[in-house]
Amino acid sequence: RQHLFRGIHDREMTLSGLTIGLAVSRDEQGQATATATITSTRIGHMFPTYPVPRVHVHLLCDEKPLGEEHVIGREVDLTKSVEHWDRRLAPGQSYVMRRQFQTGQQVTLRIDVVPRDRYEKDLRIQLAAAQRVPGHILLGTVRQLLEHEMSMRYRLADISVPVPPKSGIVQRVLKEGSYVTDHANP
Repeated sequence: RQHLFRGIHDREMTLSGLTIGLAVSRDEQGQATATATITSTRIGHMFPTYPVPRVHVHLLCDEKPLGEEHVIGREVDLTKSVEHWDRRLAPGQSYVMRRQFQTGQQVTLRIDVVPRDRYEKDLRIQLAAAQRVPGHILLGTVRQLLEHEMSMRYRLADISVPVPPKSGIVQRVLKEGSYVTDHANP
């Protein structure tokens, strides 16, 4: 008889609605390609639903970034009712990140969730303003609130696969929180 609305705040709930894959291939000329795929497979609405959370997607080779991160989410200025961008996933939709590289031993797909990103940003603005006023009465409270919001962050996935030494492909697929595919064809 509990009415729990876990949603984006709960790692297991979030994983249960997604299929996440990472494949690393190498062609005959030695060019390597990492392909990360995130698919909304069991979520019946946009992922994430509202403009507060952010999902940060990183591809790393030997723990060094392979290009820029991608953010899944939505940026809305609520004071002006203006949407700046919307990169959420619709039900059944996939986001694919592909990066090419020459050398490396291991590729990692790292996905971090900031469930209350908008609130963190607002509190950082309030903290900066409070710090400009000596002895501000709310400085400690704002710091505590910000720490609380930041404590809700979590790592959704950290999937690593080795780079094939010769032409071939290595892949891992995480579906609804469990690995369903581990395939190597180096």
